[in-house]
Amino acid sequence: MIRLRDIGIRKKLFLTFGVFLFFIMVIAVMGLVDMAATKRASRAVYEEAFSEAMKLLRLKSDLEDARRAMLLMISETDRARLTSDHEAVKEATRRVDAEIGEMLDEHAGFDKEAVRAVQEIRAVWEEFKKTRDGEIIPAVYEGDIRRGRTLVAGVQEERFKRFISIADTLVAHEEAEAAGSQDAIEGKMARGAFLYAAVCVLSVLIGVAMLMALSGDIGRRLGRITDAVNEMTRGRLDVKADAHGGDEVGDLARGFNEMAGRLNEDKAARMQYIKTLRLEKEKNERRAEELERLNKVFEASQREIEGKNAELRISNAELNATNRRLSDAKHQLVHSEKMASIGQLAAGIAHEINNPVGFINSNLSTLAAYGAGIRELLYMYRELEGAHRSGNPKDVWEVMGRIEAFKKDRDMDFAVEELVTMVNECRDGVDRVRVIIKGLKEFSHAGTGELQEFDVNHGLEGTVNMVWHEIKYSAAIRKDYGEVPHIRCRPQQINQVFMNLLMNAAQAIPEGKKGEIGLKTSFRDGFVTVEISDNGAGIPAKIGQKVFDPFFTTKPVGSGTGLGLSISYGIIKEHNGEIGFLSEAGRGTTFFVKLPVAAGGMPV
Repeated sequence: MIRLRDIGIRKKLFLTFGVFLFFIMVIAVMGLVDMAATKRASRAVYEEAFSEAMKLLRLKSDLEDARRAMLLMISETDRARLTSDHEAVKEATRRVDAEIGEMLDEHAGFDKEAVRAVQEIRAVWEEFKKTRDGEIIPAVYEGDIRRGRTLVAGVQEERFKRFISIADTLVAHEEAEAAGSQDAIEGKMARGAFLYAAVCVLSVLIGVAMLMALSGDIGRRLGRITDAVNEMTRGRLDVKADAHGGDEVGDLARGFNEMAGRLNEDKAARMQYIKTLRLEKEKNERRAEELERLNKVFEASQREIEGKNAELRISNAELNATNRRLSDAKHQLVHSEKMASIGQLAAGIAHEINNPVGFINSNLSTLAAYGAGIRELLYMYRELEGAHRSGNPKDVWEVMGRIEAFKKDRDMDFAVEELVTMVNECRDGVDRVRVIIKGLKEFSHAGTGELQEFDVNHGLEGTVNMVWHEIKYSAAIRKDYGEVPHIRCRPQQINQVFMNLLMNAAQAIPEGKKGEIGLKTSFRDGFVTVEISDNGAGIPAKIGQKVFDPFFTTKPVGSGTGLGLSISYGIIKEHNGEIGFLSEAGRGTTFFVKLPVAAGGMPV
């Protein structure tokens, strides 16, 4: 089963952000679907109400046409035009009958109240037609215009007014029904908007809670590693950090433990090797005295000289063995010097780790404050829901006013936007810690000693990152990297040379001076050249011949071993390269390293 600690920090952040985006997308899809359904329902209600109202208006218009045609007929004195007027009456009657029949069709969509009203119109209309066709039109054809007009002005006019009254009532009914349906739809939309807002706030709270849990675990584990680093800076090299978990923080702890163990081992080995060197030096001095004495004895006696020559050959054999041991000690000193340099950088590395940890902790505090504001806003929305259910508009407006005031006072829109920015800042801090971890792991391993393909520009850049905290307060870096091929070398040794030269360049710049360190790489005639320059105090001419001597240093006692440049010189010579410098007192120094692309002739 995969534990949360075994998942990488970047994946944890992506997982948290993915869950948050999933909730937001679900809310957005639900909102779009609901709005589309509501819109369709609103349009259907509107179209139905509009269609019914248009049918009623057409019926009203056709009734008026039928009335006007009847009035024209009883007013006509020309017998020849009476027939055409009668046909107009029939045409208007057919239209009214058709309209009433269509409205009473079971598929017309009218509600029961509207159907009853249309049935009432049909009943009155049948009486209207019966009186018109049975009494008024025969009276007109018989020439009794007075009787026809009396009927039209009397009972028929009352029936027509009844038509108009019922039709107007139906139109008002349809308009009221459409308005009521629209109000219901708007209420549904308001409730849906409130529900989506509540779900959105809940998803934000879930995202914040996940971020707080993740960042809290990372902060606690990084805090324990920082405590271990602080113990190391106080001289405890046997300290161990909690290395549980398979993420970047666990890798950092394991890398730290490995570095601490190697530093502790190398410290003891270095002291032993120094002691061995001193003993060997004393033995060599004693042998030299013995050789001098033998030379004097040789002058006195040829026979004793031959005997002493035998002793001298034995002494030479012992001296060769001693030289081999010294060579082995030299290789151990190279590694010890590298680990000692890393030990000197430990405090700065701890500071570089503390910086991203500091702003991650700061962002966590701000995220907690935003979470509290969002939680309080959610409580207010719940209060608004209660006020809405109570049906009291005054309570609803009062709670909404407090919500708007709270959002404006806490600037909640900005807080929601800032959440993503803070997550990105925390991710950048973790990336910075990963760069430091990578540099520590590269420099803490002794290496296999085998020749490998090496990118000089990449190695120089990685070394700058390792010692940057020692340089940034005293000098700026000016880079001029050329296009250079890869070389065959031992990368750990070449990186150590770069580190020694960079540290010397930074320390050569006087305090208070605006320093500049230049880095330049180029390729010519089968050699890659690296130039590291500074605008420091320069190297006096009287000590220029000693800078590569073992144990030579211009630093105060206790500030350096004097082995950095000597070891660097040996490393470059073993790679069949060249190392040298150009310096001018008061103007600065430029060290150059030339390395062959091919590794021919190198010991393997």
